[in-house]
Amino acid sequence: NEFCKGLQKEGIREEVKKRKPGKMAWLKNRSKFHNTASTIEKSYVYPELRLSQAEHAQTIAVSGKWLACAWSSRGGASLGVIPLEEHGKRPEDVRQVHPHSQAIMDIQFHPYRDDLVGTVGDDGAVKVTDLATDLISDVGAHGQDRPAYVFRWNLAADSVVASGGADGMVRVWDASNPGKCLAEAATAPGCVWDLAWSYAGDPVVACMGDDKNLSLIDVRAAKVVFQGAAHAGTKRAKVAWLGNEDKLATTGFSKFRERQFFVWDKRNMEKPLASKSYGSSPSVLTPHYDPDTKLVYLAGRGESSVQVIDVSLAKSPYYTELVTGKVTAKDPHTSVALLPKRALDVMDCEVGRLYRATARDYVEVVHFHVSRRNKDFFADELFPPTASAYSMSAQEFLDGSARPPVTKSLDPEA
Repeated sequence: NEFCKGLQKEGIREEVKKRKPGKMAWLKNRSKFHNTASTIEKSYVYPELRLSQAEHAQTIAVSGKWLACAWSSRGGASLGVIPLEEHGKRPEDVRQVHPHSQAIMDIQFHPYRDDLVGTVGDDGAVKVTDLATDLISDVGAHGQDRPAYVFRWNLAADSVVASGGADGMVRVWDASNPGKCLAEAATAPGCVWDLAWSYAGDPVVACMGDDKNLSLIDVRAAKVVFQGAAHAGTKRAKVAWLGNEDKLATTGFSKFRERQFFVWDKRNMEKPLASKSYGSSPSVLTPHYDPDTKLVYLAGRGESSVQVIDVSLAKSPYYTELVTGKVTAKDPHTSVALLPKRALDVMDCEVGRLYRATARDYVEVVHFHVSRRNKDFFADELFPPTASAYSMSAQEFLDGSARPPVTKSLDPEA
């Protein structure tokens, strides 16, 4: 019996030895944000607003100082602006600015200046508003009766912005020199639904349009350098450049109307590196990407949940879903926006803060925290240096320079 027990123990040891590599591989592929939890504070809400319900529009944006919402007055052409600290109850008189004559379709704050906000609208105009002075700059236009749908600041080149719209054109502007179009390129017949700049400062814009293709455009050469099928479905698709890497993420639909999330390698675009299906639904998933944490927040209009995906894995499966970070709210949202990293409570291990504009005319805030026993010290493994300033001028960018944005530590004592 003792001899048999000895053999049995030895067999167990050998089995454990066999399992160890697999276990260690699993730990190696586990996200460092695996214990991220999302919380919604009932007191942290902006109630009784008049939010625009324009379909397919990004109707909310947030900076370190302001919450900006497309307002329902004047057909959604106005921008309601609320200081971030004024939550809990609606201000008696919400401040409004009026950059457009028709519905606002996209809003994006300047990456480094909290008072500057860019917008495009159904009137085809591309505008930048300085909330410190209420000065509205006419950056450019996509032509009469040609709506513009997307506005994107470049993170590396000063005042360089891109826009796309119903004319199928991607245009690059100098926001500091209104009316000056730096470059333009035709993608394909139909509308441009989404754009994403290369984070590294390259002159490349990723584009999704009516033709179901993912296009990469060299804006200096004003030509499409790659174009290939992304999602087979007929509904809109979205794209995000995955930080300082040669990877992109797209969302769209299969020909059977299943929602899809793809990760692509820019160096080999024949097929996606990874894919995931989220079932059949009419709601378009929009990827909101944080280049510091490498987390993608997937939000669909008309839904009350937000999926959180870590795309930092260098090998297959290339992504992992954060089950504990998934948001499940009471009311569906129409748009969501991420707070800039510089405004987070990093000493409380807050890795993300999401603002949800709901169909019931209020905005609520979702906090994402990583569990830590000791919060006395700055967690540099969770908060790498973040983009804080431009690395080149608009002219340097046009002349051929390519540098990523200047970064800065989020450590309060740095």
